[in-house]
Amino acid sequence: MEKHSLTIAGHRTSVSLEPVFWRAVSEIARQRGQTTAALITRIDAERDGNLSSALRVFVIEHYRAELGLDRVTSGPGCHIATQSAQIPDD
Repeated sequence: MEKHSLTIAGHRTSVSLEPVFWRAVSEIARQRGQTTAALITRIDAERDGNLSSALRVFVIEHYRAELGLDRVTSGPGCHIATQSAQIPDD
C-alpha cells in the first residue's frame, strides 16, 4: 500500500492505494494528456463514496471500457471512466 498526499479543491488529503493502481491512474492521466492530480481531482468531484475506492473502480472500469466490456457496477468513479473513454484524443 502506498500513501500519497494530494491537494484537492484547496484541501490537503492523503490517499492510500496499491502501487499497481497508482501506476494505472498515472498512465491513464498521461494517455489523456492530464496530470495525475487533475484526473484525481475530476474523480473526486464526481465520486459518491471513498476516494480510494473511487480510484480503484475508475481504473477497472477504464480498462473494461477499453476492452469494449460493459460496466459491472454503478459504484463511485464508474461513469467517469466510461464517459472519458469515449472522448477522442486530440
